[in-house]
Amino acid sequence: MSIAGVIFDVDGLMADSEPLHRAAWHELGRQCGFPTYATDAAESLGQRVIENLRRRHAQGRFRQDPLEMLDRYHDILIGLIRERLGPKPGLRDALDFVGAQGWRCGTASSGDRVYIDVVLDVLDIRACFQAVATGEEVAEGKPHPALYALAAARLGVPPGACVALEDSPRGVRAAKAAGMRCIAVPETADANVSEADAVCESLLGARDVLRAWSVRQV
Repeated sequence: MSIAGVIFDVDGLMADSEPLHRAAWHELGRQCGFPTYATDAAESLGQRVIENLRRRHAQGRFRQDPLEMLDRYHDILIGLIRERLGPKPGLRDALDFVGAQGWRCGTASSGDRVYIDVVLDVLDIRACFQAVATGEEVAEGKPHPALYALAAARLGVPPGACVALEDSPRGVRAAKAAGMRCIAVPETADANVSEADAVCESLLGARDVLRAWSVRQV
């Protein structure tokens, strides 16, 4: 089936926000008096924040209600986003190419709408998207396909005519489970994204793969 829609992940794929998530997590631990570790970031990559908080709560890291901690985390993170967030290399090129093809364009982020809206505004890319789907809108997060299915439905494009762009193994598995082709631009060199249909070093490479696929109409 030819391409009719492209769905972008947000954190680590379009937005250079993973360092800000790590900083927000460590600051949350400092403010609330619980230990954080360098390995926490890799373990939670592509996961909804509330799921990470619930897991840490079950491990005994902190006693506060995870939903209360989520609000604190978002407050810290949004401040960092407004101060420091930048785009990943090639973002505008990739978005411009998708728009030039007349393809529908959406996002499928594990993040919550409260900060994804801020990301889209800070990067000045909101107008590029016809649909936004975020983690709190589905019962199960990535690698479950629900988030990608929701994004495709909002675009009005069958999943088989969508290409997902992802940076995490969880995200790649979610896109494939939803019946989409997937281009991975991994955030870390050791990320296992072997299930993706193509793997690129940057969004410029992802743009070139999309161009090749559009010509082949595979």
